[in-house]
Amino acid sequence: MMENIEELSPLRITATVRALSSALRGKREHVHGTSRGKGDRMFPEPEKLWFKESSAKNLRNRDFLSPSTMLNTLYAGGKVPPAVMSRVLSLRGSGVLPVAGGEVMGEGLRLRVDRVASFRAVLAGGTTEYLKPSSQMEGCVVLNCPALHPKPNTPTPDTLSLGQLRTVLLANHIGTLFRRKG
Repeated sequence: MMENIEELSPLRITATVRALSSALRGKREHVHGTSRGKGDRMFPEPEKLWFKESSAKNLRNRDFLSPSTMLNTLYAGGKVPPAVMSRVLSLRGSGVLPVAGGEVMGEGLRLRVDRVASFRAVLAGGTTEYLKPSSQMEGCVVLNCPALHPKPNTPTPDTLSLGQLRTVLLANHIGTLFRRKG
């Protein structure tokens, strides 16, 4: 029964970053760092361990990156122990995006999200959780559809690319869902 609740929880980047940070930090006795005093070690802040990639160029290779500077802070020589790597790659949990794979490269530990599984999870759980208004932003919703922005040559069904058509269809569907929710 608990599995169903986790599957229906909305996938969130913040939940994923928190879980990834916890998995990467692991047990403190494996952490390499500088002493602060009586055996206390300095640990990087969890939100600085991972970056969510946003550039189209880098999204081809990775969705999340833990920079080599962070890895060097956590582990001697930046070498991620196999047990930690296994824990990061097998990460599951409520609201956590599924990981498809990862590898340590010169820039750091890069991870790829299983986009197919993520998309299926969103569709299977419905969009209800994603459409709940935030307590801070109630009232108005702006739906931005770049394919419909004014251009010198207005797109027609014959001139729309497949990507533009997908954007228009998704925007139309989301708009319908928003109208139904009031």
